[in-house]
Amino acid sequence: MSQYKTHSEFNCVLLPFLIGAIVFFFNPTFKTLIYFSFAFLYGTFFMSPDLDLARKIKLFSLRGFFSIPFRSYSYIFKHRGISHSVLFGTVTRIAWLFLFILGVLYVIYKKSVTQKDLALFLKTHQEILTYIFFGLFAADLGHLFLDKRLFKRKR
Repeated sequence: MSQYKTHSEFNCVLLPFLIGAIVFFFNPTFKTLIYFSFAFLYGTFFMSPDLDLARKIKLFSLRGFFSIPFRSYSYIFKHRGISHSVLFGTVTRIAWLFLFILGVLYVIYKKSVTQKDLALFLKTHQEILTYIFFGLFAADLGHLFLDKRLFKRKR
C-alpha cells in the first residue's frame, strides 16, 4: 500500500501528461484547464480515496484544515471500501463535500438552496464543473492505480 507522499509525487508527475493530453484532444480554454489542474491537485493532496482515514490526520495542519469536511465521513466509510471504488469513490466524496457546503451555506444564510437555484448554477457552470469533476476523478485514478499496482506486486 502506497503512502500519502508516494501518491502525491506520482500524481504530480502525472499532471503535465494529463494536461498535454487534454490540450491535444479537447482544446480547452485556459480557464477550464486551470480549473482541471486545481481540481486535480486538490484531489491529490486533500480529497484522495484515503479520506476514509481523515480523522487520523493532524487537525492543525494545512492538510488537516482541508480534511475538516471529511472528518465525519471517515467514521461512516471504512478504509478501502467505497472510497476506493473507481467511480463511486469520487462521486461519494463530491456529494459529501457538496452536502457539507450546503450545510455551511444554510448556517450562514439561514436559507436552503432551492432546486431552481441549483439547476441554474449547474447549467451556467456546466463546462467548468465537468473539468473539475474529471480533475478529481483523474487524481483518484492515479491514486487507485498506484494502490492496485503495488498491492498486486507484494502478493
